[in-house]
Amino acid sequence: MGGHTAEQIVAGVVLYDRLAVTMYGAIHRAQFNGVRNLRGLVIDPKMLAESTFRATITDPRRTGQAIALAHDNIVPTLSVEDGGPEVVVVSRGVGRYVTVQDLIVGARANRREGGKLPLPVAAAIIQSVVGALAVAHRAGVVHGAVHPRSVLVDEDGGIRIGDFVVGRALTTAVAQGADSSLWRGLTGYLAPELVVGEPPTPACDVFACGAMLFTMLSGEVPPGTLHVTPAVERLVQRALDSDVTRRYKNASDLLENVLEAFEDDRWEIAERGELIRAAGLSGTDTNIDDATEDLLASLGSSAVQVTPMRPSMESRAEAAAARHQKTPTGANRLESLLNDLNDPHTRVDEMPSFGRADRDRDPISELIQADPRKKEAIVQIKSRVPSLDDPDDTPLPAPRAHDSHDDTDVPRPNVRDEDAAMAAILGLDRPAQRMSSAAEQVEAAAAKLQQAAARAEAAAEVVATKSAPRPVVAPVPARSLPIVEAPDFSPPPARIKSKAGPIVGVITILAIIGIGVFVYKQQADAAEEREKQRQKDEEDQRKADELSAQLAAAGSDTGAIEIASTPSEGGVWMRLGPTPVESFQLEATATHEIAVLLEGYQLGEIQVVGADWTGTGDKQRAELKIGLKKLEPDKKTKQLVPAELPLQPARGQEKTARVGGGRIKVTSVPSDAEAYLFVGVTGRGMRVNRLTAGRDYELVIVKPGYRAKKVQIKADEWRDDPDPKKSIDAAKKKATVRRSVELEELPKKPEK
Repeated sequence: MGGHTAEQIVAGVVLYDRLAVTMYGAIHRAQFNGVRNLRGLVIDPKMLAESTFRATITDPRRTGQAIALAHDNIVPTLSVEDGGPEVVVVSRGVGRYVTVQDLIVGARANRREGGKLPLPVAAAIIQSVVGALAVAHRAGVVHGAVHPRSVLVDEDGGIRIGDFVVGRALTTAVAQGADSSLWRGLTGYLAPELVVGEPPTPACDVFACGAMLFTMLSGEVPPGTLHVTPAVERLVQRALDSDVTRRYKNASDLLENVLEAFEDDRWEIAERGELIRAAGLSGTDTNIDDATEDLLASLGSSAVQVTPMRPSMESRAEAAAARHQKTPTGANRLESLLNDLNDPHTRVDEMPSFGRADRDRDPISELIQADPRKKEAIVQIKSRVPSLDDPDDTPLPAPRAHDSHDDTDVPRPNVRDEDAAMAAILGLDRPAQRMSSAAEQVEAAAAKLQQAAARAEAAAEVVATKSAPRPVVAPVPARSLPIVEAPDFSPPPARIKSKAGPIVGVITILAIIGIGVFVYKQQADAAEEREKQRQKDEEDQRKADELSAQLAAAGSDTGAIEIASTPSEGGVWMRLGPTPVESFQLEATATHEIAVLLEGYQLGEIQVVGADWTGTGDKQRAELKIGLKKLEPDKKTKQLVPAELPLQPARGQEKTARVGGGRIKVTSVPSDAEAYLFVGVTGRGMRVNRLTAGRDYELVIVKPGYRAKKVQIKADEWRDDPDPKKSIDAAKKKATVRRSVELEELPKKPEK
């Protein structure tokens, strides 16, 4: 860490290094009301030139609401200081971090998954952001400018959203006629009502959250096409609805639906360790000098009693920091910090047993020089954090003794030396007993280390002695006993009396050969089975092609069905059949909505978009699989409410970038569910094209307040030939079959 830049005072806030420049202004390391390691955002003069912006950001009532917000996922705002031409927003530092915008940009640069964030990471981020906004909305605070740059992922895996004060001031000002170029950095995340001049509301934050989730899941800012799991896709579409009445009302409403969608689609939520790795923050800062500087700055009234006491430890730390700017970096910085303890302003009682030479010693420097592992110097690990890399920062919340994530992927060489030095310094915080100076306490720590080294050396000599060959010493016979020759206790040589050994070897070899033959036969049978299945599939396809050719030769024609209803505005669904099932020929230029019904299960919906199609021309295919969830009994009646077809899909049938068409194959779990294709709304030119004339078709018309109407088109209704004896395949057929039905109104429930 280099020396601090010269301080400056703006609006009563002491500012040091400039850390970053945002769309709102420059961020500095700050000190306010005696508290260090804060952040001071100096608002851009262009924004302050707008009277509405300045009035909003300095409004005590609104800023007071934002300052009162307290949540683990919110960056705390401490104060908004108005100093005439300048305004500074003071907030708590959060340690090393990256923004969600950094994650998105990094994913695009590395081309990971097409610029998308991993689903568990995106889920954890949006869940935390929406949870924080829900707390803010309940407190009457609207953010107004939610953006990936306002959301931080810190080195503890925490997710926090900031810019509450400036975000609300910016959107309020532009809504009231300020220069709209001020919010050009928020393009894609602004609700439509803000653009036309309406004030920010909780629904605006909902729109911004939907846009941020869209960007994390697709890699692009909306509008665009999002293709993820059904429940999450529907949630994003509703959050981005331009009609405020259809959008989620506030973050609490959105949070409830987010949790439900994640549960329905079985999404996993990233743990803190996964977030730390995704943010590139798993590296550990081993800068002992920075840690020591923070330790010295934190020493207060509990430090060693001195005569006289300095009136302010803060001023002492600032004086030390000024001297550090003139001191070389590296190991000498630790020496200079320790020398600050013996400056002329701090005097301690000296022990009589210490002479001048002892007082002039620097025991920590001697300790480091005496280190037997000089090659293991304390390593500076450069952080990979792309924004606001601040090793001197104090993260929120305070670091825990045992963090939840694993930092073992970055080694900390020579940590015992660092621990010894830190223990010596920390010892200064205890009341003086027999030793009355910091130098004596540090020397005691050095002595303990030397004793440990001596013990280790002695242990090494013992091990070396034990491993050395012992000399042979001739035995001395006792005089009082006669010498007797000891009997030979050596065992006789082993004899192989059995032929079982070779037999066992032969049996083992035969067993291995048998197992090999068995495995080979199994693999051969499996390969044969696969070949039979392939031939069967080819035969089925050949028969289908022949049948299609026969139908074409017999006069099979394409046709269309038109449906009208009284009253109109009824949604029309065409039955495809039980799953697995294939549709008729459809155009790939439009999206298609498919609903799946099965008794005892909830309605399943899936949308077919351009990315689902494979192949080219009119021989494309789309294969989709949907899992059905069991119905839960009604909370009041305790009865199962059967699923019904909706009036029409919540999503519009937008155009895709593909050309041509093909068939859609639908499978479900469990199978044998009825699949329906949405084909239009009556009264709006409802027409189903590209059908095979002369076939049976079944359609269902649904409308709120009316019974669902089933419409069946029989094969003979297509006949347009005077000869009734001709088969329908050979007969001339109508180009269009038209049906008009009257819907039956449901009885109205009696009013209570």
